[in-house]
Amino acid sequence: LIMTERQIIEKLKSGDHTMFGQLYNHYGLIENYILKNSGDKDDAKDVFQNTLIVFYKKVLIENFELSSKISTYLFSIAKNLWLKKLRDEKFKRIKLEEHHHESEEINTTVVPKISLKEYLKNKLVELGEPCLSILLMHSYEKLSMSTITEKLGYANEHTTRQQKYKCLKRIRKMIPEEEKNLYLSE
Repeated sequence: LIMTERQIIEKLKSGDHTMFGQLYNHYGLIENYILKNSGDKDDAKDVFQNTLIVFYKKVLIENFELSSKISTYLFSIAKNLWLKKLRDEKFKRIKLEEHHHESEEINTTVVPKISLKEYLKNKLVELGEPCLSILLMHSYEKLSMSTITEKLGYANEHTTRQQKYKCLKRIRKMIPEEEKNLYLSE
């Protein structure tokens, strides 16, 4: 018994699942497409099953109108599903390659044995007073120059700023170039 496409749709809407047998007549078209576009027979079966699910859900929408042949509609769904799968796999492959490259970089990079914070603390202690106090008050305690001037007993803010500048210059000289580069990424 040959049915019209409209009859197949109506029977599917009414819950007659035997109509899926009619839809399997279009499997070959979709399988050929998948095989020609980097897929295998298992991919074709998966895509076709998912295509039927999407198609059935569309058919159940109350005001569904088929504006093309069922074969064209099924092919369109299958093509979109297959292209999405290929995009997703490509994205996963790219992410995996990026992760692999990052792993290689980590393995070849000398990782510092102490954190940046610990390293800087050691350099500040090495720097000594009054630099240690000035830089800690300014950078960590976020005190104003006038407050630092007052606390350390300098003549004016200008003198405190000059002293801070000299301290920063000294600490920069204390850190070798290769060590600066180690911490740039933190």
